[in-house]
Amino acid sequence: MSNIPYPPPLSLTTLLKNINLIDENNNKGDKFECSECKWAKNDKEVQKSAFFAKVCLHSSPLECVYMKVNSILQVGPTCGLTALSMVFNGSPNADSLLKKAIRLKYSLNGEMFSAQWLLNLLKENIEESNVLKPNKVRAYIYDGILDTEFIKEKLKMHCMILVPYDADIRNHTPAIENGHRAHWCLVCGFLIDESKNFYIFARNGKSKNLGLFSLKDLSDSNDNLNEFQQPTQHVNSIFLLPECGINGNNGLKRKCIIIEGLLNEVVKVV
Repeated sequence: MSNIPYPPPLSLTTLLKNINLIDENNNKGDKFECSECKWAKNDKEVQKSAFFAKVCLHSSPLECVYMKVNSILQVGPTCGLTALSMVFNGSPNADSLLKKAIRLKYSLNGEMFSAQWLLNLLKENIEESNVLKPNKVRAYIYDGILDTEFIKEKLKMHCMILVPYDADIRNHTPAIENGHRAHWCLVCGFLIDESKNFYIFARNGKSKNLGLFSLKDLSDSNDNLNEFQQPTQHVNSIFLLPECGINGNNGLKRKCIIIEGLLNEVVKVV
């Protein structure tokens, strides 16, 4: 048996310096370090998004462009109002938008199950915004499948899109849940990989991070918003639904809000 003594254990400080603690949902992008996605090494937030999405880990995309949007975390079931507040750069905030939504009978507790109602709120607040120019911004409902050349071209023209979809409970990526986990995100950019697969960058109120999803996955999720289910974390709350439900003409299914004429900084990574 060797008589060489075991080395003393590393101090807690040394251990913390050598361990890369990664929180997929809430760690700040500028602290992220990895050996993959080197093409985005000068944009840590994009590098982190691509790493967790397992997109272009070892090769550069053909295109990668996004518009800068500050993340805002939601309080309560206000995902749609929070995503809309991101369009306005936080002013008005989700709480102010909720008061207007209650007054207009669009919401009771922060829920937003109608794309048309959210569009109405957007238009009502443009005049009061410090970042949106009323004579330049155009917003409207797009009704149909999202995975189309039309949507891709709008993103290449630096439009943003408010999209309802079912969110995975673990990381808020698009899921197929029949509308039971309906959520909202703000699409603010795109990435095209070497195989010409189309991905989108998006913010949502449950994460500080910039998400990266397949456009097809987001489209399939949006197309599957069929029915409302009472959220388990809000079992005693009453939610306001449009006539004919979330899959009706005034609901969420196959609907999104396209916003043109925004002045946000455009970042071309590749």
